[in-house]
Amino acid sequence: MFKKHLGMMILGSAIVLALLLSTVVYAVDELSDIVVIKTFGKITDVKYGSQSPGLHFKLPWPFQRIVRYDSRWFTLEAPYMQTQTKDEQALIISVFCSWRIAEGDAKKFHERLEFVDQARKTIRKRLQTHQGNVFGQTPLSDLLSTDPKRVKLREVEQEILDLMRKDLRDEYGIEIRLVGVKAWGLPQVVSDRVIDAQKSERENMAKSLKAAGEAQAKAIRSRAEAASKQIVAFAEGKAASIRSGGYRAAAELYSRYRENPELAKFLRTLESLRKEFKSRTMILLDGSMLPTVRLFKEGLEPPTGGGK
Repeated sequence: MFKKHLGMMILGSAIVLALLLSTVVYAVDELSDIVVIKTFGKITDVKYGSQSPGLHFKLPWPFQRIVRYDSRWFTLEAPYMQTQTKDEQALIISVFCSWRIAEGDAKKFHERLEFVDQARKTIRKRLQTHQGNVFGQTPLSDLLSTDPKRVKLREVEQEILDLMRKDLRDEYGIEIRLVGVKAWGLPQVVSDRVIDAQKSERENMAKSLKAAGEAQAKAIRSRAEAASKQIVAFAEGKAASIRSGGYRAAAELYSRYRENPELAKFLRTLESLRKEFKSRTMILLDGSMLPTVRLFKEGLEPPTGGGK
């Protein structure tokens, strides 16, 4: 009986001891904890998991109590909001950001906001404010264009990020790592106007390209015609030069033929025969009309005369 009660007493003592320890001992996780220690309601110490992980001691309540925060990154999305661009075009936009309690600023966070839900409301409100201000200074052509080089959405996101970082870190101890546009669109009426404007822009671009192409084609044709005329002129000059050479050579031959007319006639007769009988054709010839026919009747004899 005593042994049975002894076991219960030991178990009860262990439970009481664990409860007592839980009032004076706390753990800080290396990856996810920020612990704020408050003494009589005032912050006296802050433990960051990246700097002081493990078990720590404190005074029991009501002397000291701890407030635990998560040190990891969170993502917050602002609801869709309609805003106007610099050129007074309506946009429907949803923006998100990545945030956490800044290391070293947990005391400021606790004093100014205390609760994470309150921090989310503050971040969402500031995000919508800066979103409206930045997009209000940005023309629609910097957000929607057929030319990707003209789109400046990244610059807009960076501008909102810079404003959020400066605003929330200094005032609330909140660190912002990233700001991005989740989605954005145009109301139906604005969409139709934008589509018409883009269509007109593309048509103007097509006309400009067509005009440039026609001008380039005209220049190419002009250069081709000039080159053609130059080539023809060169060819005609070359042909005239060749003809002149032929005339000179013919003049020399004719001067030799004059020295022996009979030889010239004989050579011309042979040349005529070669041309007349080049193909296998039967030709009836009249000797009275063609002197060369008499050569077949009388026989080919070398001409006589004073030739050399």
